[in-house]
Amino acid sequence: MKKIPFLLVLLLTTSQLFANKYTLDNSPGAPADFTNVTDAMNGVSDGDTIYVQPSATSYGIINLNKRIVLLGAGHHPEFTSYRSEFSDIRFYTGSGESIIKGVYVSNLIVIMAFQTVPNVILSHNYFTGQNVMSYESWASAPTWIIESNVIYSVANWISIGAFTDGTIFRNNLICTVSSNIFYALPAGTILDHNTFIFSSSYQVENLINGTSVNVTNNIFYINAPATGNLQGTCTSCFWENNMTYALNGTINDLPGNNYNNTDPLFVNVPDNSPLFLYTNDYHLTALSPALDAATDGTDIGLTGGITPFNMYGFDPHLPRLQEVNLLENAAPVNGTITLRIRGVASGQ
Repeated sequence: MKKIPFLLVLLLTTSQLFANKYTLDNSPGAPADFTNVTDAMNGVSDGDTIYVQPSATSYGIINLNKRIVLLGAGHHPEFTSYRSEFSDIRFYTGSGESIIKGVYVSNLIVIMAFQTVPNVILSHNYFTGQNVMSYESWASAPTWIIESNVIYSVANWISIGAFTDGTIFRNNLICTVSSNIFYALPAGTILDHNTFIFSSSYQVENLINGTSVNVTNNIFYINAPATGNLQGTCTSCFWENNMTYALNGTINDLPGNNYNNTDPLFVNVPDNSPLFLYTNDYHLTALSPALDAATDGTDIGLTGGITPFNMYGFDPHLPRLQEVNLLENAAPVNGTITLRIRGVASGQ
């Protein structure tokens, strides 16, 4: 059976947005422009879009040295059990202003040594691994926007010292099993409307390491045996309108005006498994004190702000497939097979 490209609708409706569009699919026999990331990066030019098809096999490491749009189907597509997965995304000079959406990265986002990579957007992805994000010597990554992602560190700090000059983290679900989360946040970083989930056998302390960071409208939800000062070693940082809650005991009050030791009342986040699961529901109940309580009048946490989070990693501004059904099991030679395709328009 011939495979149906998952972003056929997007190819038809967004044909004028970017210079050229290509498909990448490493499934055997797939009718794609490219079957591996090396050929794809050699074949595209600045401004081009690569639609990454869901696949049973990871695409491995992709080395970005051009300004491209890398667009997956979401990290948990509704119409298939596969996803658009990479092990690493490595950024080199020349890849500034790239946009990465709807992909799953199983190991690392990294800015390579001596590279300058400004103005990248990471949106609606799933990033996991020991460090999740990192940088090599003398790397620089000014003014990135990192929004509406699942960021799940399974061991260590997320090390983002290369991010400079106003990088924004907003509307992300940020999970860790460690006692801390961000290392070397540079001055001017903005953490706004994120939901942080900690589930650890260690005391949570030194939550954020950095200088002059703006921390606003976030939820910090903690399942740990004990907690210390969440602000940790964040020097001259601005904490405002955040909500903290610990399942075991209380948390020392944050500096500034915040909702300290206040249960956000999620719809469905079990105490024994608060870290990200697709079966959990991080929306707020009708009785939540975080509803409409942010400084901008929206919700505190990932459901407020300007880029609300969704569980599947699709971009709500783009149309998407939801279901593809094959209505006949077989057909004669030169016969007809009927497909029923269901999709959703942009903005839904």
